[in-house]
Amino acid sequence: HNKNSMIKKKIQTILFFRNANKQKTFLLLRTNQRRKNFWQNITGSLDEGESFESAAIREAQEETGLIKSNIQNTSDLDLSFEFFDQWKEDVLEKCFAIEVKDQFPIQIDTSEHDQFKWVHEDEINRDIVKFESNWKALEKAKTNL
Repeated sequence: HNKNSMIKKKIQTILFFRNANKQKTFLLLRTNQRRKNFWQNITGSLDEGESFESAAIREAQEETGLIKSNIQNTSDLDLSFEFFDQWKEDVLEKCFAIEVKDQFPIQIDTSEHDQFKWVHEDEINRDIVKFESNWKALEKAKTNL
């Protein structure tokens, strides 16, 4: 292993809102055909010098059209994953959750995704997303926030 190789820093962001009964509804995005059509949370890479948390918020804005004034709060889920990506590079991915004040019209970035759906917390299970890391982050946000 070449210790000069940089660890790639990534984020995974769970986006959700609560209804009047305090139940949570989560946003999932489906990757486009070029990216193999699977359901996932918001994901992305850090820009040079960017913090994990600001990347989590920026990616949510870029991938959904979220505006800052609709953010209720941002939570560090204290959950991270280390893995090798498809290019065999070391990745460190940290997970965050953004609670929005209101459900909003999603504007997906079609270069990455082709569909979205809002999923009630009762429907969250292992099969709803492709990667176990996405499911673990959803479960943690569902249970702890």
